[in-house]
Amino acid sequence: MAIPAPRVWTDGEDAANLPTADDLNLDIRDSLDFLLGYSRPIIYLESNVSQTGLVANTIYDQNWQVENLKRGGMLHSANSHQITVPYAGQYDGFAVQSLTTLSAPGTTALTAFIVVNGSTTVARWDMVSGTPSDMQNHGSFTANLAANDIITFRIRNSSGTAVTATDPLNRPRIALWYGGNF
Repeated sequence: MAIPAPRVWTDGEDAANLPTADDLNLDIRDSLDFLLGYSRPIIYLESNVSQTGLVANTIYDQNWQVENLKRGGMLHSANSHQITVPYAGQYDGFAVQSLTTLSAPGTTALTAFIVVNGSTTVARWDMVSGTPSDMQNHGSFTANLAANDIITFRIRNSSGTAVTATDPLNRPRIALWYGGNF
């Protein structure tokens, strides 16, 4: 669905130069649906499959198998790591990454990145694990994007090996929604 355009009323549409109830209802419905988010671009993805053997200082793309919500022209293909945005403008989002079975607990750092078009980092979170062998890293971000830009969530651990978590509370996830074109 295209972003609703403002309606300009002109002479000759009706005798009193006023919109009819039918005209208003259609325009108001489409505009309100967009403003309330019913047709606004939004996507919420999760991964329920472990990525194993994540070796130190190697950057991995997070794959997404579960589409909890996808509408408004957001594109994602099953088991893919890419999200394509439909419109130019500001997008807001959050991402969560969890590692488990760390081979070097207490010394492993987890870095999570949001990357646009494969090369421009728009967000980054770093965290060092405590003594347990599990860790979670999360954050929110805002990015000004062009139509058809591609978003990728990447991760890197600093030492040893690790596995991405899959339990419902800790599994990797990302949400991205269109804020508007300012």
